[in-house]
Amino acid sequence: MAATVRTVALTAGRDRLGALTTAEPFAWREEPMPTIGELVRQARQDKDMTREALADNVGIERSRISAIEQDEETPTPDQVGEIERALGLARGKILEQAGIVEGP
Repeated sequence: MAATVRTVALTAGRDRLGALTTAEPFAWREEPMPTIGELVRQARQDKDMTREALADNVGIERSRISAIEQDEETPTPDQVGEIERALGLARGKILEQAGIVEGP
């Protein structure tokens, strides 16, 4: 299940004297966060890497990479770190983009 981010949209206007004001009300807009699997798949495809090549670099079976990308299996934090390393991503980037941890 994808997490969601709530974005607050404040409306702005001008009062009768022309001064800029922040008007009420505000609206919530829910946007789905990408899953770990979606992020792994996108990063792998961006690097033109096959599942087999990623699996070899990480040290796990190709079928497990496939299961991770299809959100059928959740990788351990160490596996996520190894996947990030193999894809040339900063440590923690996938978990941050998935909304699991907060960035710096």
